[in-house]
Amino acid sequence: YKGDEIVGALVLHLPDGKLSKMRQVAVDDTVQGQGIGKLMTQHCEEKSKDLGFRGVYCHARDVAADFYAKQGYSKIGELFTEVGIDHWEMRKVF
Repeated sequence: YKGDEIVGALVLHLPDGKLSKMRQVAVDDTVQGQGIGKLMTQHCEEKSKDLGFRGVYCHARDVAADFYAKQGYSKIGELFTEVGIDHWEMRKVF
């Protein structure tokens, strides 16, 4: 939040298995570059660890792959199209 406005959102899916999944990660354009996305993903990693997951993965838009790589995520497999947009599966194992 910035004041009363939501400036970032992230859904953490906790399936049965070894990896949790981050979905629908978004930060408002007006506050990008201020570390909000990094804080959100770090929080998801901590929560996942606390719940016994061995790592986190996401389907990152091609334009966001560098953001995740800087946080220790690795590309898995080949570039694919999802909802008409190029994505990579990216994974971080603890």
